[in-house]
Amino acid sequence: MNERKYRLSIWGGIYKELGVYKAIDRLIENGFYAMEYPDVFTEQYLKLPREEYMAEAEKIRAYAAERNFEISQGHLLFKHPFLGDEPLELLKKNIDFLEAIGVKNMVLHISGNKPGISLRKLKRKYYKKQLARIKELLDYIGDRDIVICLENIVQNPNTEASEYILDYIHDCDNSPHLGICLDTGHLNRSVGLGHVDETFEEFFKKSEGRIKALHVNGNAGSDDLHQFPFTGKEGHRPDWVNFITALNNSDYCGLYNYETPGERNFVPMKVRDYKLQYAKKLFEYMTSDEFVNDPDSDKWK
Repeated sequence: MNERKYRLSIWGGIYKELGVYKAIDRLIENGFYAMEYPDVFTEQYLKLPREEYMAEAEKIRAYAAERNFEISQGHLLFKHPFLGDEPLELLKKNIDFLEAIGVKNMVLHISGNKPGISLRKLKRKYYKKQLARIKELLDYIGDRDIVICLENIVQNPNTEASEYILDYIHDCDNSPHLGICLDTGHLNRSVGLGHVDETFEEFFKKSEGRIKALHVNGNAGSDDLHQFPFTGKEGHRPDWVNFITALNNSDYCGLYNYETPGERNFVPMKVRDYKLQYAKKLFEYMTSDEFVNDPDSDKWK
């Protein structure tokens, strides 16, 4: 097997109660040396005056650097920029804050479904507004070393499949500051619900090398569980061999990031530690030749 080009990581909110500094220490104790900076560690800081939250960002960056801990991926706040000027301005602050921490790849939800409006109407109603706002964010970024990674979202007609996300990128003149975040659980759910028909391999191939961030999590094709791979539930489960094979055949060199808030809720802190130790071993196994070549892999689907 070729040497992995990606690095093990996890969504930092797994230790939400501890705050960012203690969370970093706890992750290191359990074998993780990278995390996706979560929105739950952002909101409190952005309420401060700019000079204070930017100073805090520099402190976080230094704290991580002293421990050889990587924070190259972050999740922007769940604010839809097409809905008004206030969310857009907050996202700009968020971008500056994450950049100061050292984040290059910033994951963005550009919209979601809205009760009472069909997906077809949503697409017609919001695409142009979304596109205009994304262009505003790109103008704000300028030539900084930042990539906004548009995430595939379930029941979102504009981002549910790779080809839909590429529409934004193409309509933004193929900006190098736009990329894609592949959420494995979201794609599995979209397929399980019959909204799209796309394997992980197809998603990688159709994405034109634009995948710059990963959210690795599993479900059974209906509920958005955000748990570690192999949830053990009946239904339409992710084809993990297909995912790992596609990943290893791609040029992806970012974080192999578990986005698993479903492993935190109502779970004691010590149990979370054990879960992370398991998740590290799971990563080592799943990304090995032994996993990909297991003759019984068809039984896992």
